[in-house]
Amino acid sequence: MEKREPKLFEDPRNPGSKCFIKSVNPYCIDRESFRLWAEQFGNCEGRREAMLAVLREAGYDNIFVDDKPLIDSVSSKLMFEDEQILRVSV
Repeated sequence: MEKREPKLFEDPRNPGSKCFIKSVNPYCIDRESFRLWAEQFGNCEGRREAMLAVLREAGYDNIFVDDKPLIDSVSSKLMFEDEQILRVSV
């Protein structure tokens, strides 16, 4: 796996603010395919952790949907480990 530089994004939980996300091997998927995959995990607490566990087992370290960082609709957390996210003031 090649090391990648952190990418700058608008923080999806706080529009107008920015964050860097460090990723070595992101899983990229389109919104409809992600919706179908997420249905398998249900809409419950612990879904984010279960989905991240599946991705990690397959060698990925996070997920991007339509080239944007994803927020779990149940927990309102980004689908990344906290240490991968650096929020910045602009």
